[in-house]
Amino acid sequence: MRRVCGLQIADDRMAGIAKRLLLAHAVIIVIGLLTGVLESIKHFALVAAVADLEAKSGESDSSPISSGGSTVILNIAVPLALPTLAFFLARAGLQGNNSSILQAICMMDGCCTCCTGWAVVSSILSFMLMLSQKNLGRGYHLQ
Repeated sequence: MRRVCGLQIADDRMAGIAKRLLLAHAVIIVIGLLTGVLESIKHFALVAAVADLEAKSGESDSSPISSGGSTVILNIAVPLALPTLAFFLARAGLQGNNSSILQAICMMDGCCTCCTGWAVVSSILSFMLMLSQKNLGRGYHLQ
């Protein structure tokens, strides 16, 4: 009998599978956390850039970038909440030896992994786009 994340698992082979499953969920949670950090940096950098542009040009902001706090919260909460939910459901399924929960977790894992992966790619690409636009804008002077 082996102990995995506070769970007693009788079968050594199942204990190895359970350990890898829960570790994979923990890694996805960390990736979701990193995505949330990137989203926060991106949001505050965009708000600062819009404020700087308004100050230099004298124009007022007509875009909803500076008031898009709900989008940022959603972009942080979803990549964190869904993998965390999957982790605790997987743990509950392993604890109760419930095959129905574990089958549902397998289905949910595919969706969560795919969505989190695309969110990370999207965050990285938008962050790189923002940095390239920042570098491009350095040569632009307002009159």
